[in-house]
Amino acid sequence: MNNIATMEPIKEQNIGIKAEILEEIARRKEVYKKSPADMISAFNREIETEKEYNGRQLLELLQNADDEKSDEVRIELDTKANLLSIKNRGTGCSAFSSNGIRSLMISNLSTKTSKKFIGNKGLGFRSIINWSESISINSNNLRIEFSNEIVNGVFDELFLPEERNAIRKAQNLPDSIYPIPFLSIPKLTEEINQDWTTSIDIRYKVGFLGDIKKQIDELKSEILLFLNSIKALTVFVDGKCIKAIDKTDLSEKWNVYEHKGELPKELWDKESEEEFFDLKIALQDELCCDIREIFAYFPTKLAVDFPFIIHGTFELNSSRNEINDSEKNRFILRELVKLIIDTAKSLTKGNISYKAIEFFHTTILITFLWIWGSTMLLIMRSTLWRCFLVLTELIEKNQKLYL
Repeated sequence: MNNIATMEPIKEQNIGIKAEILEEIARRKEVYKKSPADMISAFNREIETEKEYNGRQLLELLQNADDEKSDEVRIELDTKANLLSIKNRGTGCSAFSSNGIRSLMISNLSTKTSKKFIGNKGLGFRSIINWSESISINSNNLRIEFSNEIVNGVFDELFLPEERNAIRKAQNLPDSIYPIPFLSIPKLTEEINQDWTTSIDIRYKVGFLGDIKKQIDELKSEILLFLNSIKALTVFVDGKCIKAIDKTDLSEKWNVYEHKGELPKELWDKESEEEFFDLKIALQDELCCDIREIFAYFPTKLAVDFPFIIHGTFELNSSRNEINDSEKNRFILRELVKLIIDTAKSLTKGNISYKAIEFFHTTILITFLWIWGSTMLLIMRSTLWRCFLVLTELIEKNQKLYL
């Protein structure tokens, strides 16, 4: 009796979500029918986003799972079925809502409305489109499927043959191109979810298998150090577990020091919307580190040579691989100097130790050698040079670095 009572509210909620998504589908069709220009604009934006995030598809899906407060994530690759699945669950894990699906259907619309950290855009789901024959989201006891076959059928449904020809001619498109966004119109079916809060199933194009395997191979265990929620990540290829990452194991190997706070109001994008930053340094007891990339939750392509890993909520370019030259990032770099100094001091807190001096000298030496790079590298070098001057002053004065 209790089980039946529990199921009824869930069923009613699912009916409500389904109805809201169906309403949005009807609205999308109406908008595109009345204004093909809006449809084509959304189609072009989707293609651009798809290109920008190429090479980071798995990382973006992991970021989405982390944003939904997932404790556990599993990646499964079935090379015989051409199927890639990303599954997530957790105590406080959120399933896909109707607003979440709506944010996929409408370009440049994100549902990320919680505490705003720099660089958190929420557009990465679109990066998997170029891999996909079809994408299915299984969540809230619904299966929401996206595919070219679905939207191509909608395009033919909305426009007469002569209208289709006119739309393509105006954009210089061949008859084989259907200028309607891949994620704009899904197909809904009711399907009971099993053990996972959400499962995203990607029926991938055969030619992208190598890219998928490469991204799986490049997944670093250390990414869990900087994600907020995911505690366990496993990867299966053709039924065999090839990676099992546990955050508890990482915490035994790495010491993480954090500094976070609110950005100055003059740096907010909107005057009424607070923005925050978060910085972390991860280091091992022996002060050795073979990871060179700076992290913004995940590795960027900006590499430095320090005895620790740096993570920061930096503003990134559209590819999420490079750090922008911006006032926000300059502010964060100044805060990074403080974190480096405070970390060095904390290494000898309560004890007389030369660990902080060793940390200082390693950092100073590398700063001397750091004389190359992009504009942002030069800015970082300049900022960290300030750190070098502070550290040198402390050493010259023979100050004790313990409290």
